[in-house]
Amino acid sequence: MSAGEYHTCAIVNGALQCWGNNFNGQIGNGTTTNQLTPVTVIASGVTQVSARGGHTCAIVKGALQCWGNNSYGQIGNGITGNGTVINQLTPVTVIASGVTQVSAGGSHTCAIVNGALKCWGWNSDGQIGNGTTTDQLTPVTVISSGVTQVSAGWNHTCAIVKGALQCWGNNYRGQIGNGTEIQFTPVTVISSGVTQVSAGRGHRCAIVNGAFQCWGYNLYGQIGNGTTTNQLTPVTVIASGVTQVSAGGFYTCAIVNGALQCWGDNSAGQIGNGTTTNQLTPVTVIASGVTQVSAGEDHTCVIVNGALKCWGANSYGQIGNGTFINQLTPVTVISSGVTQVSAGGSHTCVIVNGALQCWGNNSYGQIGNGTTTDQLTPVTVIASGVTQVSAGGFYTCAIVNGALQCWGWNSAGQIGNGITGNGTVINQLTPVTVIASGVTQVSAGWNHTCAIVNGALQYWGKIFYRILQYPVPIP
Repeated sequence: MSAGEYHTCAIVNGALQCWGNNFNGQIGNGTTTNQLTPVTVIASGVTQVSARGGHTCAIVKGALQCWGNNSYGQIGNGITGNGTVINQLTPVTVIASGVTQVSAGGSHTCAIVNGALKCWGWNSDGQIGNGTTTDQLTPVTVISSGVTQVSAGWNHTCAIVKGALQCWGNNYRGQIGNGTEIQFTPVTVISSGVTQVSAGRGHRCAIVNGAFQCWGYNLYGQIGNGTTTNQLTPVTVIASGVTQVSAGGFYTCAIVNGALQCWGDNSAGQIGNGTTTNQLTPVTVIASGVTQVSAGEDHTCVIVNGALKCWGANSYGQIGNGTFINQLTPVTVISSGVTQVSAGGSHTCVIVNGALQCWGNNSYGQIGNGTTTDQLTPVTVIASGVTQVSAGGFYTCAIVNGALQCWGWNSAGQIGNGITGNGTVINQLTPVTVIASGVTQVSAGWNHTCAIVNGALQYWGKIFYRILQYPVPIP
């Protein structure tokens, strides 16, 4: 699956389906009408899709096809209409064979073709990498061989080449990583050992020989190198051994060789080191035995040798220790048997020996005990059979013996039971069965929900400003 700014595409049994905003024809079904449910665009043979702001590209049996917004030539078919934009409303074959990966940037596109990197489209900041700032209407070879991964950001690009990381384009916040402002051709940022690169809007991170390195925008200390200064070159944050990372509102926690380290915003004590001072480098909070971490907006919970510990903001009792007092160090909430924890906006839920327990903010019934009274200690909501829980902003969903149950805030139909009150919101104060069987995973967002049911993805709630009151399958 690939999510653009306002549209989404998914590969389903080799077919490509897209939905959402279609102003530029980025759905690919020959219209500019928004699509509120999945539309089959390509019937078979699709192996990868990349959706960005207003255009989409897919690899189909080794060929590259693109469609949608073509204002800067990002489709790659050589047409922009001589000053009049000619968007492409259906897939156009750009490269006939040999394509192994495609990445759609803000208004430019890059693809790996037989190990070479080709890019085209918008080039105002040199993001194509051919040494100019002239938009390219057809694919241009940037790197001739050895490319194994490419990641196109909004107006800059990075690629892994024979284990080295090379980047180019806009470097306003240091996202290229070479200590300068702008690069019109590829610059080697890391010389070897790179196995993955990920692009944010203003910063990047890479795994290098098992170490975690970041660079770029650092206003909130998200780099973790001891400053709030943008980083123009890669900084090693954690040298090795990272097994899980969870990012909260403006802070980050990671499990490193079984220990928990956190850094960033600490205004509510969410770092867990006994202070409210922001931490600009990783701080060890728990020395060993940590198997899962969940960072909420500004409170943190972890599982340690089967016990649950929480700390940070507690204005709604989300820590679970019977008070409204922020906790600056880990507090044991449940002593044993915890197998999963999910920290929501200001409430928390855990699975304990197959039972579901929740506590904290209950303004919308998100605890699930039939009231709207905040709960300062764990309350058993479902007695047995729970295999997964996901705490959203102000509602909760859980898988119980293969069925999906949800409760709490229902303003946009995110519960999925078809009720929003005909203009008056009807929240659900106790669990409601939404899907009777076959559910293997659920994820609760702010006001929409997704679940995997018998291998298919279903979604409901607020989807692109439309309210879907029932689960809608993606065939």
